[in-house]
Amino acid sequence: MGNTEKLAEFASESTYSSLPEVVVKEAKRIVLESIAVMVLGSKLKLGRTIGDVLTKGKESSEAILIGRSERRSLRTAAFYNTAIADCNDSAGGYYRGTFHP
Repeated sequence: MGNTEKLAEFASESTYSSLPEVVVKEAKRIVLESIAVMVLGSKLKLGRTIGDVLTKGKESSEAILIGRSERRSLRTAAFYNTAIADCNDSAGGYYRGTFHP
């Protein structure tokens, strides 16, 4: 079994109660931090510009764009919400590389 299969098996068999408390606590912190930097990014000039570009024209309205009243397709919302999370210098205190772990 390859690494991808092992990871998929672990993920599919894991339950909330089977995870160590430290893992649950860190996951919650990361999710909260991610939402916070998305809200911040939505208020910055670059985030507003990205949102303005992505909200031109008609599109399905199945997902929210954080910090905006418009809704867009899942794909557009995923792109926008990810992009605005990177509109500031927040990196969760991780500065040893290009990407956040």
